[in-house]
Amino acid sequence: MSRIRRRPKVFYGALGGVLIIGVTGLFFYLKINLLYGYLTGVSLVTFLFYGFDKQRAKNEKGLIPEVVLHILTLIGGTPGALIGQIVFRHKTKKWRFQMVLVVIVILQMAAIWYGWEFIKTRLIE
Repeated sequence: MSRIRRRPKVFYGALGGVLIIGVTGLFFYLKINLLYGYLTGVSLVTFLFYGFDKQRAKNEKGLIPEVVLHILTLIGGTPGALIGQIVFRHKTKKWRFQMVLVVIVILQMAAIWYGWEFIKTRLIE
């Protein structure tokens, strides 16, 4: 039995992490702002994971665990997740998956709003 079948969360989580670090490092090397490079990298990796997961679902092979897709979304891959769902028509009818995604988006929006308010009150004024 392969390691992927025994521990897919660890395998795909590590693969995602390595890919994010690689893409972010490439953008940093190209003199792109680190935050923009990271957010672009994690969104790109998340998008690719959705496409890969859809392909594996079509071929009836082992899927990427949903928790890995959610973690990629949570750490900044929301644009990639939303675009991946639209482009690949993947995970759009699973209401539990969608509910977790909505909660993640709400939490991220709240964090952005709180961060903006913090910057406005502490640094700008």
